[in-house]
Amino acid sequence: MISSVFDKTNPINYLVALLIFSIHYWFWFWATGVEAYSTLELLVFFGKLTVVGLGMLLVEFTVKKNQISGKNTYVILLFTVFFGFFENQLYDRNTLLTLFFLLLAFRRILSIRSLVSIKLKVFDASFWILIASYFNPSALYFLLILALAIYFYQFEKLKNWLVILPAIGAYLLLVFAYMGIDETQAFFDQHYQFQINFSDLSFSKNHLVVLGFVFLGILASIVTYRGLSRTLIGKLISIRLVLLSFFVAAFIALANLSDGQETIFLLFPVSVIYTNALEAIKKPWIKDLILLGLIALPFVLYTL
Repeated sequence: MISSVFDKTNPINYLVALLIFSIHYWFWFWATGVEAYSTLELLVFFGKLTVVGLGMLLVEFTVKKNQISGKNTYVILLFTVFFGFFENQLYDRNTLLTLFFLLLAFRRILSIRSLVSIKLKVFDASFWILIASYFNPSALYFLLILALAIYFYQFEKLKNWLVILPAIGAYLLLVFAYMGIDETQAFFDQHYQFQINFSDLSFSKNHLVVLGFVFLGILASIVTYRGLSRTLIGKLISIRLVLLSFFVAAFIALANLSDGQETIFLLFPVSVIYTNALEAIKKPWIKDLILLGLIALPFVLYTL
């Protein structure tokens, strides 16, 4: 049923994915009793829907261009469905913008595999990660994924590593131009504070959802990695980078569960990993059961 629809590339699939996101979005407001039907809220919703739609297209372009998944649209479905698991944390403007700029960075990181214009791609990826860190400082951790990509492909060329420095300079100039010197100093002092606090790991609903994602993501990672042929070295390295992104995102999310905003980092790698795991399943009815369960589960979580 639903797997047969998203097993193909069809324009209607994008509308269905955005419709599912919209239903989850408005159902959360209804379930929590939050008044959200004003003209302003409708405008805010369409703005967020636009960001999610652009992010969805970025995700699909990235996985197709780098041949990380097959010729299907599971990844856009999973990307929009997974928004529904984290309630209002992922509907915050800064959180959505963090995700969008990280997706731009992931697109450039994974495209390094072509070995064309590597320095430009390293600069772009560094710059987008830094821009994402303006909205959420924890995004800086993904510079580690960029460093690993450089190491996997052309670690021996020093220029590839040094390109990160001009990207930092460009980011600093933008912040200085926007805020001024005095405000910029205060911004950096207050904004870029990194605290790892696992002592906050209680068992609220959001904590359990994140732990469930991490557990199932590890299982899907095993299925994905074991199913790859060693002869597909290009795809193998790309998938390895996605898996490493998942573990970095999981660490950040579990270390910052107090506000839950860092769960946004799980969306891209988990969507890609689950897509590859679904492709490994041969029986359509099992795919349908998994997809329908993922779509329905947020409605249960909202009412708990």
